[in-house]
Amino acid sequence: MDDLARAADEFRQATEIAPEMPEAWYNLGAILAKTGKLDEAIASYRRYLALSPNAADKQKVSDEIIKLEYRQEQMVKEQASSGIWVESDGTPYRLQINGNKWLLSTTVRPFQPDVDYYYGPGLGSIGMPISDMEQIAFNMELRGIKLTGTWQRAETVVDKCTVPAETGDVQGELDAAHGTVTLQFTKSRYKTLTSAPFIFSFDTGDTCREVSVLERRVVHFVFLGPLPSAGIGAIVTTAHGMMSKKDWIGELSVVNTAKGSPAELANLYNGDLVLAVDGVEVKSLSAGEAIRRLRGEPGTEVRLLVQRPGANEPVAITLRRQVLPALPEKMNSAWYN
Repeated sequence: MDDLARAADEFRQATEIAPEMPEAWYNLGAILAKTGKLDEAIASYRRYLALSPNAADKQKVSDEIIKLEYRQEQMVKEQASSGIWVESDGTPYRLQINGNKWLLSTTVRPFQPDVDYYYGPGLGSIGMPISDMEQIAFNMELRGIKLTGTWQRAETVVDKCTVPAETGDVQGELDAAHGTVTLQFTKSRYKTLTSAPFIFSFDTGDTCREVSVLERRVVHFVFLGPLPSAGIGAIVTTAHGMMSKKDWIGELSVVNTAKGSPAELANLYNGDLVLAVDGVEVKSLSAGEAIRRLRGEPGTEVRLLVQRPGANEPVAITLRRQVLPALPEKMNSAWYN
């Protein structure tokens, strides 16, 4: 790439020294196309055609311009779809696009729906909730509106037990008009048993006694996105707890109002429960849908109906959305909207 960059600089200097030389503009266009500077490449090719309207390669250069314009359109579409998407359970995913290749992944999906975890001494074991998270990724190709490829889940530790990695085929569909992606694939549900030591036994600690597949079932994941960059920065959504598939109860909790933030200035306080966003009741939405309604363009207004602890009646609050910090590559289990 360094060699191409140097070549581009040399041809650019040539066009400055001899701006009426067609060959200099053609060579500059060819190099710029290879370095991905499509706007400049198209402009250089057009300058070449303007200086030599009867060139023998006129049609070839015109066709190249059309190809570059098509690549521009595809890049715009890629940029429009790339970013943070949210699964219907509230889990954030990062979508990276390269051409028609899609990588949709997260490190903080709640594992609770896919594992029955038991703990205790032998037959006395009881089911227990877990807060473990799985790393899952979908590697796909987009053809029209259809998505096909494979999915992978990394090896996951549940207490003392290790659930093996899993992979398989996935297929789905993009609905760009509504900002949704629906994926279908087969995923296992597991049972794990961690055994506590019996009294008077020589065991010194808990041990994993069982990891087994309870069933393999077809699942459907629905993703919403990409999320706009702005929100209110005071409502937390987590990859487990109230925002998980198992525990979503139709409420959004305010847990952080930084001093001087728009949320604080709008009298939004820790412990407030958001009942409605822009007139739509939160309990009628999935966790993902509720999150998407909180997001919007920077500076736009969002109307919240809030139930304050100890108050008899809900409070209506209007505030402007602010740009939120980008999610780190290693996603956190809690993130703000």
